[in-house]
Amino acid sequence: MAFPRCGCALIWAALSVLLAGCAGLRSVSDAPGFDPLQVLARLEQQAGGSDAQARAVLRSVREARQAYGADLVREQIACYQGVLVSGCLERVAAKERLLDARMNAIEVKANQRLRDLSAIERSQREAQGLEERRTQEDATLASEARNRERYAQRQREAQEAEAERQAQAPELLRREQAQRARQLERERAFEQRQKEAPGVPLRR
Repeated sequence: MAFPRCGCALIWAALSVLLAGCAGLRSVSDAPGFDPLQVLARLEQQAGGSDAQARAVLRSVREARQAYGADLVREQIACYQGVLVSGCLERVAAKERLLDARMNAIEVKANQRLRDLSAIERSQREAQGLEERRTQEDATLASEARNRERYAQRQREAQEAEAERQAQAPELLRREQAQRARQLERERAFEQRQKEAPGVPLRR
């Protein structure tokens, strides 16, 4: 916002109009001992804070640009009221460049912080999603393992029952054969008694 060295009334009138347009803006340098660089230094520290702090810093920087702009216009007008106009305007321009560079740096830092926080939040969501899927997969694997164990237990019980049945089969067969033999023997004895005493009712 530097102006060329000129003492004509036209430039002075233009600056007066510009200052009048900025009159509604709050001057940030009205307080005694005010140092804009200290204010920007505090904003720069807050720019690396939380999401809310970074967003508040961006709003403060936007407000500061407007307020500092009004202050710089006042300083430029004051330069034309002095003697060394060119040197005064160069100092104001240098101050403007310094403040603008600091505010740009703060905005970059705050925006980077917001991106970092967004990336952190996204990573946390992804990690939480992975953990939930891992938990679900573990539960599924555990359920499948229990089902396999129950199936294996039923198979073992069935095999044990079959083995016991096969082990008892010879004895059962022997008993069945012995029972048949006894039954056959009784039937033969009954038939023999019938032959020996025909017409006499007999009990088996």
